[in-house]
Amino acid sequence: VGLTFENCVFSGCADDNMASVERTKDLTVRGCEFSFAAMTAMSISGPNNIGRYYLDTGVRIDNNLFTRTSLVKGNSGAISIGRTSDTQITHNEFRLCYWEGVDYRGASNMVAEYNVFDRVCYNGDDTGALQGFRNSECSGNVTRYNLFMNIRGGTNGRYGLYLDGTSGMTVDSNIFYNCACPVMNNGNSKMNNIVNNVFISKDGDVMECVVHNEGTPL
Repeated sequence: VGLTFENCVFSGCADDNMASVERTKDLTVRGCEFSFAAMTAMSISGPNNIGRYYLDTGVRIDNNLFTRTSLVKGNSGAISIGRTSDTQITHNEFRLCYWEGVDYRGASNMVAEYNVFDRVCYNGDDTGALQGFRNSECSGNVTRYNLFMNIRGGTNGRYGLYLDGTSGMTVDSNIFYNCACPVMNNGNSKMNNIVNNVFISKDGDVMECVVHNEGTPL
């Protein structure tokens, strides 16, 4: 059943996810504003998977603002994606999110493009503005044409893009500005294709960034 949220304002959720959509197909979230969420602003999960295959869910998240999310509970993204295929996250702004902007767990054929991640992971640690968790069986995910900026600090690291045990991701033509570690590709991540990205320091210098782990280096 199709479901659309358009030009809505969600603000102030004290102790849970702001919006949770489960087992749906053809979900569209467009032109909305999410702010001051204790946990995730929008949690989305598709129908139960059949074996290793995820059903096409047709999620479209387009032209939204996410700010001041995960204020109380950490390790949760402004958008949390699970058990989906055919998901597009495009032209959104993630600003001052306390933990991840987007986290995905069990997502295939997800495209994240033309988004801005600014001062995301503001209060988090060992986290990324866009983070994939243990998606070793997933494929076809693409992160391209995004801007990651002002992501720094944390005892164990705050990353622009964190491939945390996830595989089959193409990372192409993104800009990373003033990020202490633009991309973390950890030891459980395999077969990720990381190409044509630009890394710029706070002073405007082009940076060289190589990730030394068992996964695919930049």
